[in-house]
Amino acid sequence: MAARDFLPIKILSLLSGDLEVCFRRTLVDQEQVEYFRGRVPASIRWPTALFDRRFWARLSVEAYDLVVFELSSAALGELLQMPAARSGFQFWAGPIWLRLPTATGVVLKDADRVEVEQAAQLGFDGLWTAPWQAADTLKRLKGALQRAGCRWYHIERYSRVRGLCRQVNRKRRQLRDKVDLLCRDLVNSNIQFTETLQDLQRVYDFQSSLVGEFDRRYMLYKALGGLKLHLSDSSAAIYLCNPGGFAAHVAAFQQPEIDNPADLEELFTKTVVKEVLRTGHCLLVRDAGTLTPISSEQQGLLGGWSLLGLPVAHEGRFIGVVVVYRQTGKEISESEKNRIKPLMRPLAHALDSLQKLEHVICTR
Repeated sequence: MAARDFLPIKILSLLSGDLEVCFRRTLVDQEQVEYFRGRVPASIRWPTALFDRRFWARLSVEAYDLVVFELSSAALGELLQMPAARSGFQFWAGPIWLRLPTATGVVLKDADRVEVEQAAQLGFDGLWTAPWQAADTLKRLKGALQRAGCRWYHIERYSRVRGLCRQVNRKRRQLRDKVDLLCRDLVNSNIQFTETLQDLQRVYDFQSSLVGEFDRRYMLYKALGGLKLHLSDSSAAIYLCNPGGFAAHVAAFQQPEIDNPADLEELFTKTVVKEVLRTGHCLLVRDAGTLTPISSEQQGLLGGWSLLGLPVAHEGRFIGVVVVYRQTGKEISESEKNRIKPLMRPLAHALDSLQKLEHVICTR
C-alpha cells in the first residue's frame, strides 16, 4: 500500500449538507486526493441499502479507492440491530462492505464514545467523527486504504485457498467414486466367482454320481434324482434316441392326471421332444396349454403344467431329451433352467460312454 502515497486517492462521498461541505473543505487543498460527490436516491432506504448488492453496483465502487457515507445515531442503532452486521471481520460471511475491493469509511455526527466504539465493531475501514482536522483526515484516509488493502489481500488469499480446497474435494469425491465403483466391481466379481464355483461343484457332484455306473436304468435313475435335487416339486423324464424312435425313462415323482403313463410318454414325445429336436435348443413353457404348434386336445391335456425341455448331445451327436414338468402354480423359472442346463453335458458324456461300452460288449 506504500504506492498509494504517490497516486491520487479517488474518494466517492455520499455525505450531505454541512457534513459534506466540511469534509470536502478539509481535502480541497490535498493534491493526493480526487474528490467525487455521489447522491443516494430518495427511493433507497438507509441504512438497509448497505446490505443490497444492487446499491453498491449502482455506485460503481470499483472505480474509487474510498467510499464515504454518514450514519446518524438512529441509523447506527438500526444497523447494529441487524444480524448481518454482527459478524465482525469475518469477510467470507460478513456484510457486503467487508467483501468489497474498495475501502469504506463512515462519518459519525454528534456521536458519543459508546457509539464510536459500536461503529468501530462493524468493520468499516475508516471512521471519522466531526469536527476533525485536515491532517488527521488525510492520515485516516491512508489508514483506511491500508486496512482495505490488507483485507482484500486476505480475501484473495482465502478465495485461492477455498478454490484449492474445492479442487481437492472434487478430486477426492472423484477418487471416492472410483474406489466405490472398484469395490462394487470386486464384490460383484466375487459373487460371480462364487456362483461359478458353486456351478462347477454342482456339475462335478452330478458327474461323479454317474461315473462308474454300467447299468443304464440305475444310472438314469441317479441322473433323474440329481435333477430332482435342483428342481424341487418337479418331475423329470429322459427320452433316449433309439433306431426305432425314443425310449422314455420316466421318474414318477408326480404326474399329470392321466390314466395311462404311456399316454404321458407319447404326449411328451409328440410335443416337447419333437420341438426340442426341431430347434436343437432348450424349450421353456410357463403353461404348456399355450404351447404351439400342438393340437387343441394336446393343449387341454398339458394345460396347467410348466414344461422344460433340454437337449442331451455329445460332440454334435444328439443322444436324447430331458423333460422337466411342474404344475403352473410354481412355474419353472429361467434361473432354474440355467441351473440344470450345465448338467446336460456330463449326462451326455456318461450316456455316450455307456453306449460305447454296450457296443463293445455286444460285438464280442
